[in-house]
Amino acid sequence: MLKEISNFIKYFLMEHRNDPFDVLEFTIDFSSSNQLADESDISRMAPYLNLYLCNLENDTDAKQALEQANEEDDFGFYYDLVDIAKESEFELELSGIFKTEEEILEKEKAEFISTLREALKSNSSFTKNIKTVFFHYVDEFDIVYF
Repeated sequence: MLKEISNFIKYFLMEHRNDPFDVLEFTIDFSSSNQLADESDISRMAPYLNLYLCNLENDTDAKQALEQANEEDDFGFYYDLVDIAKESEFELELSGIFKTEEEILEKEKAEFISTLREALKSNSSFTKNIKTVFFHYVDEFDIVYF
């Protein structure tokens, strides 16, 4: 599974390597995708790794925008200041690592973040111009910067 994650990130970055971006966002999303059961059936929801390449508006600093969003307890504040230019949503299921939202354990989270770090390191030629790279769970402010 970890090799699959690394390859997924690599191909996403390779596909957009010639486009300028300010931010790379990794999000684990337990929301319902079109392929999943309706959101009322949480037992059938699976975690997905979503990737976003964004551009900042008006010389916005991504970390400051995220801090402000955290203070406001509203991720929408951050998304109002960025333009999501490229995305990959609900393509890579992570149920092999995270079973349910309630089962996110620190060990699995640490291993997953380590995988993201390795994928970024091995694909650094595709991310050298990106100013901010971060990871979080959807709608949560426990942000890990790379």
